[in-house]
Amino acid sequence: MPAIDDQERVITNCANLVTAAQRFNVPMIMTEQYPQGLGLTLSAIVDCAKGQAQIMDKVSFSAMKHEPFKNHISELASPETSQLILAGVEAHICVLQTALDLRNKGYQVFVVADAIGSRKETSVKIALERLAMNDVQLITTEMMLFEWTGSCDNPAFKDIRSLVV
Repeated sequence: MPAIDDQERVITNCANLVTAAQRFNVPMIMTEQYPQGLGLTLSAIVDCAKGQAQIMDKVSFSAMKHEPFKNHISELASPETSQLILAGVEAHICVLQTALDLRNKGYQVFVVADAIGSRKETSVKIALERLAMNDVQLITTEMMLFEWTGSCDNPAFKDIRSLVV
């Protein structure tokens, strides 16, 4: 993570997404690319899940090439009815390849544009362009949080609002 451009933005937005997903009981999977070499998911993000996220280590860039991930996704979702939301690093490698593979399997895929990062800003920009050209929907953290909330009448509204103000 120290090499990621604008890492504080990525960390904050990922943590906010995980906090809201935990609040609304949205199933979560966290993948770690070669953790013994690149390190574990930051505790600032893992702790927000309060034990509700499954963490999987992998060596393939696309999580869909990792059988346990692929199997878990198919248990949780079907391409006809499921929306999958992706965030994390690196935008132009793991996020991109996972999103494209999920999209190719028929899933509706959303990438949270302000919750992804790469070592270079240009890599994020090009990854977002390629994702958009391949029917992956680009959203922001705030869009996702308030879509999950649905209304200011929701009892979680004040908690969610505090994440973005």
